[in-house]
Amino acid sequence: MLRKRGRPSERTGTDQTALLKTALRLFGKSGFEGTNIKTIASEAGVAGSLLYYHYTNKEGLWKAAMFLLGQELHAEMAAAEQLFRDLDPLSFMKAWMRRFVYFSATNPEFHLIITYEMANSSKRADWLLEEILHPLHENFSLKAVQLQNDGTIKKLPLANFFSIAIGAANVFFIQSYQMKKLFNTEVFDNSEIEKHADVVNEIIFNGLLEPVNN
Repeated sequence: MLRKRGRPSERTGTDQTALLKTALRLFGKSGFEGTNIKTIASEAGVAGSLLYYHYTNKEGLWKAAMFLLGQELHAEMAAAEQLFRDLDPLSFMKAWMRRFVYFSATNPEFHLIITYEMANSSKRADWLLEEILHPLHENFSLKAVQLQNDGTIKKLPLANFFSIAIGAANVFFIQSYQMKKLFNTEVFDNSEIEKHADVVNEIIFNGLLEPVNN
């Protein structure tokens, strides 16, 4: 993702992760078209030339920022696979969802950017699907199909199930202002994050359980 040639900026010691996190916050707030290099540089406290040196242009910076967040998400899911591998499939899925809720609370800009980009067909949308979203989808779908095939949950269309589950995990956080105004709820408080994880699992999984035949 980085350019290798050319004269480096005077700010070679810049924290690249912090810079990319600043870019993510601004892309999440204003979208790709509504965000410019000058604003990102100003917010990050660096020269705009530094961003061009490292990332070539705004799209290069956007990809680097999203790739960083995608790596963090995949690391979270890999950790979940390791931590919860001894659980039964339903318990595993609930633990997986709880971990995803926490990731969503920590990185609300991820879902803001995804929502913005997935509204229409574009090269950026295709890049996100290929580099970040397909692995997440495959992991989720594999577990969901297993639960459907063994009769634990209803055989609902995967597209709907996926959309509802992923949306349930993140909309609460990306609509934090609405939650505060309507319900006086501070969505980023740890107690509220944990409560939301409980509610998501209750609705998504217990609400989907097939009735037990006596």
